[in-house]
Amino acid sequence: MEALLIKKEVDWSLMKAGFSIPVALQAAFFALTGETLTRSQSKSITLVIDGKPFAATLINQVFDDNKYFGHKDIVQIRYAQNSPISQQFREIFSSTYDYLCQERTKLDGKQKQIKIPNVRKEYLLLFATTIKDTYLVEYSLAYENIEELSHYTTEEQFETYSLDNWTDPNATIELKTRLTKVRKIDQSICNNLKMLYDYRCQISGEKIGDNYGGSVVEAHHIDYFVKSQNNDSSNIIILSPNFHRVIHKFNPQFDKRKKLFRFDNGVVEKIVLDLHL
Repeated sequence: MEALLIKKEVDWSLMKAGFSIPVALQAAFFALTGETLTRSQSKSITLVIDGKPFAATLINQVFDDNKYFGHKDIVQIRYAQNSPISQQFREIFSSTYDYLCQERTKLDGKQKQIKIPNVRKEYLLLFATTIKDTYLVEYSLAYENIEELSHYTTEEQFETYSLDNWTDPNATIELKTRLTKVRKIDQSICNNLKMLYDYRCQISGEKIGDNYGGSVVEAHHIDYFVKSQNNDSSNIIILSPNFHRVIHKFNPQFDKRKKLFRFDNGVVEKIVLDLHL
């Protein structure tokens, strides 16, 4: 099965000239694809969209180190404006494109970021393939409802439930397809983050399970997924099973600015490993 590399919210840039690989996922991106691009290097790649190949460029951008000292690499997938691939994206994501065109007209040339309402957001999903320099593009459109979560009463039930074990002889083909998409999104993004942290708990820093020849770290949704349906990497942290159970048991508040969990009894647990939040 293809490995999910990134889930990218569709914006103006994506439908025009390209998109970036998030800094937090660059290490996992290169590990999963086997690519090695130093700064200023680029290479031709192929994006497969709806079964059709499109030419694009993977590039590690060059920038002024003196001006931006210590800045992480900027890795992007680029294509020319009005190229076949940008035209294809504008057709696929026509809802977002039309909305942004209308909002940009209202701004009358003013430089201002346009925030897309949650109910209108669309996403591009980029998968690695077994073919060298070839990536599969899938997408989640605004009108698609790929989540059916009403049967989960708690976040813990959702996170411990295995979609691989789902069997329902009365299920439709459409339902099975949707569940497969959900499994890809959940497992791949979480697995990428586990790899990013070398399978260590972000609170304790420990590499749990290493002595036994494996790893038992788990992915936790900060804003519980059954309520937020937010599976972006910014809403996920990697924890040991013990910390994971403790957080679900006592439901502490997470301070995103200070990056710590605060329990009702006053105990505080800080994030000690942070490469993506």
